Amino acid sequence: MTSYKDRKTVFGRQHERSDRQKSLSFIGRMNMLRVRVELIQNGDETAARLLGDIEIANDGTGTEFTGNYDVVLREYGQNANGATSVYVTTAVIEDIERDIVRPLQVVGVSLDLLAPVKRTMASNCRSWGRILSQKET
Repeated sequence: MTSYKDRKTVFGRQHERSDRQKSLSFIGRMNMLRVRVELIQNGDETAARLLGDIEIANDGTGTEFTGNYDVVLREYGQNANGATSVYVTTAVIEDIERDIVRPLQVVGVSLDLLAPVKRTMASNCRSWGRILSQKET
């Protein structure tokens, strides 16, 4: 039996965490946005290094007027010894109004949740979603 914490109700439909994880693993089958951040040293495209990427997929649970999204942020790092690591953060973004919020704004909302920039103690804005997991692989 699934615990109460592993369930989410969206507009009367219950979704289990495993359903959302399945949708993340098949993210290529849905409508999605992908943004890549690369460091291009000295303007040399052949030396480009991927710093991170974010994938935002419509999870199909929204309404005619709002959308819900599964989000995966990957940050790629390399230490002084040359060892590489990937830090993965997953989240859900809920109730985005389809007719008001443009695709690049959905990217902004996702980055605000997953990689916020906090300047002052008073800069608390309402979050549009919640982080599901953070781990280094």
